Amino acid sequence: MIRPVSACQWQGTDVVVYRPRRAATGAVNTGDIMGKAGWIALGVLLSSQSTVALARNKEAEPVPLVNPATWFDEDSYPPEALRAGAQGRAVVRLTIDEHGTPSQCYVAVSAGNAALDTGTCNLAMTHGRFTPARDAHGNPRPSTYLLPVRWVLPEDVPEVDLGGGRHVFADQIVKLSLDETGAVTACKTVKNAVSILDPCSAYPKDVRPFGAPTRGGKPIPATVTMTSQVYMDGD
Repeated sequence: MIRPVSACQWQGTDVVVYRPRRAATGAVNTGDIMGKAGWIALGVLLSSQSTVALARNKEAEPVPLVNPATWFDEDSYPPEALRAGAQGRAVVRLTIDEHGTPSQCYVAVSAGNAALDTGTCNLAMTHGRFTPARDAHGNPRPSTYLLPVRWVLPEDVPEVDLGGGRHVFADQIVKLSLDETGAVTACKTVKNAVSILDPCSAYPKDVRPFGAPTRGGKPIPATVTMTSQVYMDGD
């Protein structure tokens, strides 16, 4: 269900979907590599700050099971928007049920093209899955999640200068401490090269991004280590 609503404020990093150029043979051009790598890099750097900033109860906010950037790829660009040469930034608000599944999608900020707005909602509804928000008693509850997506055509994709060697888009190491229920008790950013965003902002205390850890059926505390590295080398 897609309904326009008034624009609302948000904070965070956009998911960026590039539509790369393709050579006549079907091979990917250098510009394509930047398009895809840039999309992946921005997805890796996405720290879900919009969720953190907009959650009415920070103890019970919804958290995507995977990075929202993985819900999109370069083939996701709506054909109608491609034919029209349309690009822009859409912000959609997902209604998340108690099971962590989107039940509705509202266009909060239009990209200026109906196909881009609809495409954003369709992909988010199809691929979006969340750890549900929880109330003060730890019970799952309905919630909302804002997703900003920027649709970009090839001519706006910048070049990557490899004259100085490898170009690093993202290089992060994050460690989470979990209690016996799987709730986050601490987050430490071990490494955060390039990005100015703190990835720990996506994992406040008491959120449960993973299942409860057990050993032999007995609940135990655990540590989760998340690493991400995206870079480009010249051939």
